[in-house]
Amino acid sequence: MEKGLLLIQGSDKQGGLFTYNDVLEGVSFNIYEAISQYEPRKQKFQSLLQVEVVGIISFDCVLCYLTRNSLNEVERIASLYQEVFPSVPKIGFGTFSENFCGANVNQTETMIAFLKKGDN
Repeated sequence: MEKGLLLIQGSDKQGGLFTYNDVLEGVSFNIYEAISQYEPRKQKFQSLLQVEVVGIISFDCVLCYLTRNSLNEVERIASLYQEVFPSVPKIGFGTFSENFCGANVNQTETMIAFLKKGDN
């Protein structure tokens, strides 16, 4: 497989992206359709309401952010943390996902939820 680099530098303010491309002939790209992350994330958060969460650390990849941005869900997803966990301290970090031959290939969020120790 030939290697290349496609670097997204930012928005062009017209619904597109500025990119830097260093792609060799023969490189194949896959195009992924952006899908809403709101309902799946809300369901995951709701499942945590059965335990007492005392803190959250979230590691969210750039592809998740780009998907939310393309669907105008950045603020909606961000506010979901406050809606479901209003008094829980939260911190988030952006990651660059997994790199394969110069391309980011997955959309992941890893969340560490700290729970209050139970009596058991």
